[in-house]
Amino acid sequence: MRESPLAAATVLLAAGLLPAEVLLVDHFDGSGLDFAKWEVPTPYLGRTQMRAIAPEVANGVCRLALDTHNPTALVPGDSFWGSEIRTLAEYPRGEGLIVEARTRFVGPIAGGMIGSVFTYEYNEQPGAQHDEIDIELLSNDVAAGNERVLTNVFEEGFTDSGDAAFAVVAGLDLTQFNVWRIEWLPDRVRWLVNGTLVREDFSPVPDEAQRVHLNFWAPNQNFSIAYDPALQPVADPAQNSVYHYEIDYVRVERPGGATLPEVLANGGFEAADLAGWLTTGNSFRESGPQPRTGDGVLKLFQNFSGANNTSLAYQTLAAEPGAHYVFCGYGRNGNSDGNDLLQPGNSALLKIVWRHADGSEIGSVEQPAAEHLGPDTPPQAWQFMQVSGTAPPGTASAEVFVIHLYIVNPGPDNGSSWFDDLHFCRSSNRALRIVSLGVDDSAVRVTWNSHPCERYALERSSNGADWASVQSAIPGAAAPATITTTVVPLEGGSATFYRVRKDP
Repeated sequence: MRESPLAAATVLLAAGLLPAEVLLVDHFDGSGLDFAKWEVPTPYLGRTQMRAIAPEVANGVCRLALDTHNPTALVPGDSFWGSEIRTLAEYPRGEGLIVEARTRFVGPIAGGMIGSVFTYEYNEQPGAQHDEIDIELLSNDVAAGNERVLTNVFEEGFTDSGDAAFAVVAGLDLTQFNVWRIEWLPDRVRWLVNGTLVREDFSPVPDEAQRVHLNFWAPNQNFSIAYDPALQPVADPAQNSVYHYEIDYVRVERPGGATLPEVLANGGFEAADLAGWLTTGNSFRESGPQPRTGDGVLKLFQNFSGANNTSLAYQTLAAEPGAHYVFCGYGRNGNSDGNDLLQPGNSALLKIVWRHADGSEIGSVEQPAAEHLGPDTPPQAWQFMQVSGTAPPGTASAEVFVIHLYIVNPGPDNGSSWFDDLHFCRSSNRALRIVSLGVDDSAVRVTWNSHPCERYALERSSNGADWASVQSAIPGAAAPATITTTVVPLEGGSATFYRVRKDP
């Protein structure tokens, strides 16, 4: 048995994936177990026969019972009478599965009992190994005052005993309700307690579809850390003692996507002749040393006839009413060498126009004037630019514009605006897929999946509840589905938490 290395580390990452699709939720608000969601299996575990009777559901909880007298025992006094429920549905891992439950032991509780939340893939082949992910509460830890929970993971062909590890959680009381969470992802398994990540393992990772189980039972001496010789079954029903493990709710979900879908064509201007874009005025693709990334860049400048003229590049993209969209990228004032700078009366901006199916305009949103490229924009440096909005009722499409605006009489040498790495995407309250958390003697390195249309903030906490900013406005990666890494000085004591969130 080992202690989870993450739980013992100097820093912890407090970050849970956000749900995108709820597969099952049960708050046990009825007067009995919902057999459209659950069934009652009857395995024999340790010294415990699971009962074939549905557990009590009342007052918003499901109460799993463990009796010291087993009325179904063939030999009176040889076993306990426990309880288990499991989902009817079997859930494949897919792009990820989240299992969350809020449970507790009902005190006073004797030693020698286990309450659990786990996933399990049953293989009927004799001697076959199986897939399983566990959170196990040991009643021995209540009496001993241990603030910990046992985690484990099994994968076919790994080991018979899995990879068990205790996660130490300061202040944890197993007789109070706690939220237990398993995040089963394609490349890792994560365990969270009350919203705090306590363990993350990259191997083994189960790959077979599994059901969700919760049970309450007494192990034998082979499970030595959970066994208590003082707890013994009784033959006489008059001597029966009943203990309870309560379940407040269970949720099974798919996590939010790791990336936002990209729908803009040729946003990096790598394709020749501005493929995918429509243009008016002086809008051209340039190549060579000018781009921010790659080989291509969009250059716009004034028309040399008439006042109040514009040069545009734009695309029309499908959009849905009520959805929130972001159009973002990078703009620059003038050439990369600091010449051809924007002069008074010249500016550049991003804009979204919402349209009906017949093409008529519903409304629009554009960057405020203070965020335009203009004469006051520092030259040579690429500036992050963004406009976002919610598509109004009736929207069938969004037209995204890059605009170079000239509002006084034209003249020579009025400057140019340059754009690169543009993106348009439907925003969401998606999860931040944390890739890694590294620590050395002087620094913390946090890496996560990011998106160019988003800014991020890194925060630190000494208790997992009160957060202070460490870094803000951290730019996303240059392309979707890639990672961003930030490094900050190592500070704090034995329990310093870090989290990454989207910066408003």
